[in-house]
Amino acid sequence: MKPHRFVPVLLVVLAALASSVTSASARNLSLSNQHIRITFSTVTFGAVTVRCRVTLEGSLHARTHAKVGGLLIGYITRGDIARQCTEPFGVASLAWFLTLAEGLGVETLPWHLRYQGFAGTLPNITTVSWQIVGMAWRAQDSTASCLSITTTAQPAFLDLEVGPGGPIVRARFNEAHRIRSSCGTEFALFSDGGEMTVLENSSVKITVTLI
Repeated sequence: MKPHRFVPVLLVVLAALASSVTSASARNLSLSNQHIRITFSTVTFGAVTVRCRVTLEGSLHARTHAKVGGLLIGYITRGDIARQCTEPFGVASLAWFLTLAEGLGVETLPWHLRYQGFAGTLPNITTVSWQIVGMAWRAQDSTASCLSITTTAQPAFLDLEVGPGGPIVRARFNEAHRIRSSCGTEFALFSDGGEMTVLENSSVKITVTLI
């Protein structure tokens, strides 16, 4: 076999090695937009088990950030809970975030967004996880009224599921993590398949890529 016939094979091998090195050395995640809106048809707030429609809005410090666990990457600057909430057995229930905008006299915004980690095999990321620290709300039904605040020790964990090509196809609270309430109970936040979009245009999804 003549030596020049090895050249195509060698080029393929070198290309594969280069791709491997690039994936292994990629240290940053890049999102398509810094301004985000996350909407949930229902979020179940524990302690008194209230189900409500929730909207969260905020911004990231930059479109690109390092894959460093605990890194502060942005803020949630607005949280809205629909006034019509339900309790599983049909009892009228309420939940609200603690903000001056709601006329409650207590301001907890902005809430911190921290990068937690990712799932998948590089370069194919399937889930990006964030923490929300400082989110405060009160939930009540006919039997109790309970206050809850997420902290660095007990944050709310938000999982962003990534589809092929990088679009964030689903956002959900990770129910494996517990949060303590003023009623002395620990509970999980449950949510439906929430949607993350660009703040200025709710029809445009956010995408995430590895760089």
